[in-house]
Amino acid sequence: MSTNRGWTSCMNLVDGAYKHYILNDIKEGTIIAYAVDNEDLNIQRPICRVLIKPYMNLENLDNFILVPSGNVYGTEIDGFYQVVKKWCDEVNNKFMGFDSTTVYCLNQNVYQDNDDEMFYNIKKLTRDNINDIPLNDKLLEIVDPKILAYHDDLYDLYSPEIVVEILSRFKIDDSEILIKFVESFGMDKLSEYIGGYYGIKIDMSKNEWKKFFK
Repeated sequence: MSTNRGWTSCMNLVDGAYKHYILNDIKEGTIIAYAVDNEDLNIQRPICRVLIKPYMNLENLDNFILVPSGNVYGTEIDGFYQVVKKWCDEVNNKFMGFDSTTVYCLNQNVYQDNDDEMFYNIKKLTRDNINDIPLNDKLLEIVDPKILAYHDDLYDLYSPEIVVEILSRFKIDDSEILIKFVESFGMDKLSEYIGGYYGIKIDMSKNEWKKFFK
């Protein structure tokens, strides 16, 4: 995908920092979409490329969809990414059983280009369907639930009540989550919600909460 091409990336077979992911990407179903000249049918001189990654349905791990990465390498052609995105949407709707009511997460066995591409359709995560996500060995092989707790979208999109419910569902009690929560919602919400969930008695006047930030 980036070896002997007109560009380089961290997936370069020779010295790419993340080249060890390549076999996993092949195994899990990552696709490469190239833009080429009409005569270059063997893709010897591609103009640019984008990776299409598998995203797992968190409520049904037998279901996945294809989502193009936001990174295009090479000399991007106007409309190239849009054509790839349209193709993925058509395939997902016609053949992959795309469920517009649920959340999809990037398969953790493949390389993640950007932190903001971890989830697809995350706005569909609600208090009502959070308990539909199975916490079992199969899920943990494909998705790391803790990643959700660190994801900016969780704190940007949801109220403290929903965030706490999600943390509770995944049994996430990392002290760093407290820091994330404070940064997003403030100390008063930490005392109101997190204190009750974690069983921590927080005395705001004495700043005892600081001992949990290691």
